[in-house]
Amino acid sequence: MFEIREDNQAGLKRLLIFNIVSQEFVSIIPAFGANINELVLRKGKRLHAVLAGNTRPQDFEGSGIFNSAKMLPFPNRIADGLYQFKGRSYQLERNFAQEGNAIHGLIYYQDFSVLRHEVEEDYAEIVFGLQCDNLHPGFPFKFNVELSFRLAETGEFKCTTKVLNNGSQTMPFGEGWHPYFGFDKPVNHIMLKFKAKELILVDERLIPTGEKVTYNQFNRLRKIGDTPFDSCFKLFPDGDRHTSVLYDPEEDLTVELWQDTGENRYNYLQVYIPPSRRSIALEPMTCNINAFNNREGLQVLEPGDTYVGSYGIGLK
Repeated sequence: MFEIREDNQAGLKRLLIFNIVSQEFVSIIPAFGANINELVLRKGKRLHAVLAGNTRPQDFEGSGIFNSAKMLPFPNRIADGLYQFKGRSYQLERNFAQEGNAIHGLIYYQDFSVLRHEVEEDYAEIVFGLQCDNLHPGFPFKFNVELSFRLAETGEFKCTTKVLNNGSQTMPFGEGWHPYFGFDKPVNHIMLKFKAKELILVDERLIPTGEKVTYNQFNRLRKIGDTPFDSCFKLFPDGDRHTSVLYDPEEDLTVELWQDTGENRYNYLQVYIPPSRRSIALEPMTCNINAFNNREGLQVLEPGDTYVGSYGIGLK
């Protein structure tokens, strides 16, 4: 039922997990941080492109490189790219010039290797790996990353992230994912639901001010309308996971993004609608914006410690 395919599309090497029967697939670009660039799932007789991915090599330039990027060892922003840890100061590259912040981690431009793959009757999986030795002077820590991508015959896609601190230093850590969900039209008519506990208030550079307010505007399914979003929320977990819902009433199509919640898991969600309003980013994150400084959700991995977390997508 499944097979692993490799091809080259417009100069981009892709690896695909392909369901021969349903025609569902996920495509990954190893050279750009094992980017989950396409996810095509079936509902009934129709296939739906769930993610608004890049189509050309040049799209992975500038801010486009963040489209579906894995954000690690920190998601979102670090104010001025500057932080202190264990009594030392570190300076990351301020790679978002208009804000003067470090943004979205350090692996989105790294070339991942295939460690192994598995093909069974009811699922297929590819595991990618990256050994990180001093990725940047501002993060001089040694760690290993494994990203496992699985597509099941049920149509569910799942990503599991494993991070091993295989260096000699304790390291700060957070991670997330930056997918854009597209509907080939403006998202104003799309209905959205996520269970927020708090909205994180931010300044003009999108750095938390320290203030938080109760937020329940989308705790029930409701139309997005003209609501602007570039906002971070702390979530109410649904048991050991949280599920965000996007519903297209014109297509009677529901997209569900679930994320592990609980201790050291994805307890935050960034919601962003770009100026075109033709897609919406729902970004599972393990920590708050600027977590290397405010420590909210920040994990500390001791030498030899391993972090494991998962999220996934399905259609209804």
